[in-house]
Amino acid sequence: MLMTPKLDEEAKLRARRVFTAAGLAAAAGALALSQVAAGQGVSIRTVAKHLNNPRGLGLGPDGSLYIAEAGAAGRLKCFKGPEGENCAGFSGAVIRVSGGREEVYASGFVSGGSRDGSFSTGIDDIAISPGGTVYGIITAFGPKPERFGSRIAAQLGKVLRIDRGTKTAIGDLAAYEFAHNPAGDNVDSDPYSIAWTPGGLLVADAAGNDLLHVSLNGRVTTVATFPAQRFGPHAAQSVPTTVVRGPDGAYYVGELGGASPPGHARVWRVVPGQKPTVWKTGFSAITGLAFGPDGSLYVSELSPGGLGAFFGPKPNFQGALIRVWPDGRRTELAKGKLTAPAGVAVGRDGTIYVSVNSVFRNRGEVLAITK
Repeated sequence: MLMTPKLDEEAKLRARRVFTAAGLAAAAGALALSQVAAGQGVSIRTVAKHLNNPRGLGLGPDGSLYIAEAGAAGRLKCFKGPEGENCAGFSGAVIRVSGGREEVYASGFVSGGSRDGSFSTGIDDIAISPGGTVYGIITAFGPKPERFGSRIAAQLGKVLRIDRGTKTAIGDLAAYEFAHNPAGDNVDSDPYSIAWTPGGLLVADAAGNDLLHVSLNGRVTTVATFPAQRFGPHAAQSVPTTVVRGPDGAYYVGELGGASPPGHARVWRVVPGQKPTVWKTGFSAITGLAFGPDGSLYVSELSPGGLGAFFGPKPNFQGALIRVWPDGRRTELAKGKLTAPAGVAVGRDGTIYVSVNSVFRNRGEVLAITK
């Protein structure tokens, strides 16, 4: 699909209507806040800026930071859908930051979103092997990718091995979802997060409400599915948006939570061959997970008020970053300083990286938070 991760239908339709000039002005004001000292015993510095819809983050074995830049859509192909007019192009990129220097590691990834480039999706996450191989995941635009042309269809819904100058598809997640629909709910696909494991790659499909495994020879299998939550007559889909491998070898999956009330997004613990269990709850609109060297889990929330606040009539783009200590305590970091945070990564020295302004064109940044 061509915007934020898969939302419940009413939330999806609201999303386009609220992105106005007023919303941009509010985001610009929040951006200025994000660049000042954070207080609360932490400091913030900007390590990358002027990004287009920055999402997932990864750290290479040499400590280099990699950024999945979902792009700013394009005018190669435009069409009308239930969310309004969407356009696609090849404006997505992977950015590498090393030694204070920012460079384009790879470019030319499919990107789709508004004509102005806001709320675009495309290469929404990356994973890096211990040997330094970079993998990315590309969103899907529906069950018939060929209608967008062969160049776009070659990437849609696929896992890509990314080398400088080349992209190699090694697994078609969208085709698997549309053929099998593992979760048994609405038939849709939005591969949104990817993680490396010794046995292959894990992908959280936000629209498919499941966790998939992709072997390096391209075989796709289902690891887990995540049920909706009911709130009276309303069912809020899980919408898994992030997956990481924990220090215990289990997989941890954070969910956006569809149109669930604030405080009901869950972090799932998944052990292959076993039924997934809810590990922690009490979050809102989770967009990123990362473990630190001491075993703390860092959780980014798109909006602590949930999607109703983010996509409401008076959109609130202020997000949050929560540290869950190994003993279960929770601490909010850089409170009030993070606008629409998405990906999270933690270095060996404990530096926390988070992408912010993650749904805006040319306003995106990656911040480094140190204690």
